[in-house]
Amino acid sequence: MTLAGGAIFIAFVLVALAGPLLVSQDPIVQELGRRLSPPSHDHPFGTDSLGRDVFSRVIHGARISVVSGIAVITAATTFGIAAGMIAGWRGGWWDETLMRITDMFLAFPSLVLAMAISAILRPNLTNALLAITVTAWPAYARIARAQALTLRARDYVEAARAEGAKETTIVARHLIPNAVAPILVQATLDIGGIILTTAGLSFIGFGAQPPTPEWGLMVSDGRRFLMEQWWIATFPALAIMFLVLGFNLMGDGVRDLLDPRLRKLT
Repeated sequence: MTLAGGAIFIAFVLVALAGPLLVSQDPIVQELGRRLSPPSHDHPFGTDSLGRDVFSRVIHGARISVVSGIAVITAATTFGIAAGMIAGWRGGWWDETLMRITDMFLAFPSLVLAMAISAILRPNLTNALLAITVTAWPAYARIARAQALTLRARDYVEAARAEGAKETTIVARHLIPNAVAPILVQATLDIGGIILTTAGLSFIGFGAQPPTPEWGLMVSDGRRFLMEQWWIATFPALAIMFLVLGFNLMGDGVRDLLDPRLRKLT
């Protein structure tokens, strides 16, 4: 199952990288004379209400979803690790201040907070990704802090202190590398949810705006025609499902690989 998840992820990455080479139709160009056409040889996934090729839009949407998920998870883990490591290593008022800020963000439902931030900043894809990043980093800060509190008492950290190593050197060389395993597991399990959140914000109008070929926005456009022109919403929804499934399967595999207790069971 891990290999299947990895294969799905690699397939979507290849589609995202080679998207323009795989399709000849422009995802934005409208052909009103062919609007709501069913799947055919010329349009494998049919056309939408404005005559745009759904296949082309799904292929181009892969780049948006893959890049969005990776960008958000990278920003969230980077900021979360920095905040958590500072809180766990320094302690005192650093710990109290950073963790209370973290608690404040965790007190709000993540989707509601992302909607509010996106609405304040003006709804578009960039602001939606920023809003999701703001809601995602506290979990990584908590994990990083817990790891820092555990690792700072280890013998090799005390030895580095005795040798006169700087705090930044100890954190960079000893704490972060040894804390990366649980953070990596959390990141691989969260990225599917981030992609779903991105699509959800676009679906309700707080994310990507027309005519961007974003999967959540495509599903929103196609819901009006779901009973008769089913292909408009179905194909982008299937793309979301398979991409999230791939990340979830890969995340389970990474968790099993990095958790020694699960390795013993297998």
